[in-house]
Amino acid sequence: MKFILVFVFSLWVFPLHAWNLSDHQAIGRIALQEVAGNWALDRPVAVHPLDPLLKKLPPEIGDPWRFSSWLGINPAIDISRPLPEHLGRARLTPLEILSAYAVDPDDGRDEDLFNRDKKGRPVARYKDQKWFGSLSGPGSRAFRHIEKPPFSFRHPVSTFGIPFRAVGEATRRTEIWFYASQLAFALDEDYWGWRFLANALHYLQDLHNPYHAAQITPRLFLKGNLAYLQWGRSFGWIGTFAHLLSNSHGFYENLIEQSGRLAQEKEEVLNALKGSGTLPSPGGPEPLALRARDESNPFFPRLLDAVTRASDPKLLTSYTYAWWDPQNLEPPEKLLRIGQASQKGRTELFRITRDRFRSAGLHTRTLVEMAIREMTRRTPGHALEKLKELLGEPSPLPR
Repeated sequence: MKFILVFVFSLWVFPLHAWNLSDHQAIGRIALQEVAGNWALDRPVAVHPLDPLLKKLPPEIGDPWRFSSWLGINPAIDISRPLPEHLGRARLTPLEILSAYAVDPDDGRDEDLFNRDKKGRPVARYKDQKWFGSLSGPGSRAFRHIEKPPFSFRHPVSTFGIPFRAVGEATRRTEIWFYASQLAFALDEDYWGWRFLANALHYLQDLHNPYHAAQITPRLFLKGNLAYLQWGRSFGWIGTFAHLLSNSHGFYENLIEQSGRLAQEKEEVLNALKGSGTLPSPGGPEPLALRARDESNPFFPRLLDAVTRASDPKLLTSYTYAWWDPQNLEPPEKLLRIGQASQKGRTELFRITRDRFRSAGLHTRTLVEMAIREMTRRTPGHALEKLKELLGEPSPLPR
């Protein structure tokens, strides 16, 4: 059993990319542009520092360190810093905030969240961290940005993995930041209400990427074993699987971001975000995020196969696609295969991506509509109690 667990730990040990930063910003901007006028998302709000909001909270969470610690994020990260292009801006529209600051959760807040044992060695602080391998560095945020559904006989291939239960916290983080936004709105801190809502959107958007709603397929498991026997001994048996997933995931993300001569496909993907429709009321942010996860998961085997057919076979070798290193990154277009099989793979991966972006647009509008509807109903006490249910009581001040 220990052998199996060690294998699973390795599957997500590589830097997180999710939807890239530009896509996180594009999703909110394009998905909400048609409803901005009707929803007052085009009316600027005053930009405030975080301190006035914190002073309205109980003393146990009334400073940046305690607030971050209570939210379960890395207190060393300054969550209040503005984007460079917004420095000095006194007012921003909710649409600007919801699109621009959807990138916030990739700022390191979910990294390096470990405790230490009696010998000073890092140990997992949260139960699902152990299934994602790394406890430090960029890869250590994986457990917050990925969520695999529980195994289902309806989708035995896409839900394949260990443990059989759901694993990951993307749904829960969507819910936490949603209620943090409701707390800010109830305290008349609208700027932070919108900004925390943008944070919630980030995790919801992550769940639309099939690579972030699954673990591994049986076919990739077999392929990884064969690769290990052929060339993977220098990586190790565990590292061979992580290497294959990293190459595939990285190629896909960069192809979508840097479409180049595939600009028409990229434009169609972005156009899929447009619209004014929303989903029927799901009852709250948690069921909405679960719906996004469960809709995205079945696409993973097909997407993985499409990426494999479209990409250069060397991605299945010891070659490393250094997608986290712009200086040494090979343009994804150079790694596209030539031929009918590749064309079918590209067609399929862009078809899946359009579907996922269309769904991301619907879910984005639904969560924002939900927030607007709820902000007039909640008192600070109601929002704070909901957060306490999710996070526990904040630690008291030391005496």
